[in-house]
Amino acid sequence: NGMSSGDSPEGSDKNPLGSNPVPTGSPVINQTVQKVVPPSVSKIKKCSVKAKKKALSISWKKLKGVSGYEIQISTNKKFKKVKTLQIKKNKVSCTIKKLKSNKKYYVRIRGYKIYQLADGTNKKAYGKYTVTSKKTK
Repeated sequence: NGMSSGDSPEGSDKNPLGSNPVPTGSPVINQTVQKVVPPSVSKIKKCSVKAKKKALSISWKKLKGVSGYEIQISTNKKFKKVKTLQIKKNKVSCTIKKLKSNKKYYVRIRGYKIYQLADGTNKKAYGKYTVTSKKTK
């Protein structure tokens, strides 16, 4: 009985002011801690590239929960000069035309999700690339 009456008035007054200048429940701390964690995007498991005359036909297995896909194509293995395409989420294939015939092309594809930051701006979270190569006819 003596402890509870002595603890509650003195403990509540001294603890926030003495050891903690800002109480833990204040909105100032919540704003600094509040961060938007980007969503995880899984890697595309199946991707096939078929050669056509001066074109490549690319198809892949659909990912759940993605906003779309990004395809990059290059003649360089390290993707120095690259052509990038944004594909809508409901598509699982595309054909890239106007390529040079009998040339090897490197293709990589990844999914992305669009998420919103705390300030309202949109950002993209990308998955890992799936890389393949094919020679055009």
